[in-house]
Amino acid sequence: MKLYNAYIRKNSSGKIDDLVIAKDGFSLTAFIFGPLWFLYHKMWQETLFLFAFNIAISLASFFSEIDKAILQTVLSFMIAINATYWYGQYIEKKHYQFLNIAFANSKEEALLEIKNQYKDTYFKDVKEFDADFLDPKISDKIIPKFFKRQFAFKKLI
Repeated sequence: MKLYNAYIRKNSSGKIDDLVIAKDGFSLTAFIFGPLWFLYHKMWQETLFLFAFNIAISLASFFSEIDKAILQTVLSFMIAINATYWYGQYIEKKHYQFLNIAFANSKEEALLEIKNQYKDTYFKDVKEFDADFLDPKISDKIIPKFFKRQFAFKKLI
């Protein structure tokens, strides 16, 4: 099972405007793509810092090629380990609130777990989650349609 973090953003009337589910832990895509992962998530400051750091390492004349490779590898591991944490901090600056964590095998299961934890608080008016959501044959069709309409849903990370 994997650990997922749930973040919500409420509008001025207190209703859920957006919900983001983010997988926690080591990010393989952040390890492979490094600063491009941050660029994809529109984290401009982090992207510029990492590009500048990579350029500084590559232009430094006092490092040997082996030292540069070791530094790049260590940097890639640091990025991969901390990327989801930094993403959580970034979206909290965008007026999202950390809601809770969920242990699940997939993002959809994490979403269902969050729904079950908060069904009386946040999801009491939601009817589409019930029978149709639990049917695995149609859940892939229900989730995007439901969130585009109900929460102005942008993405499951």
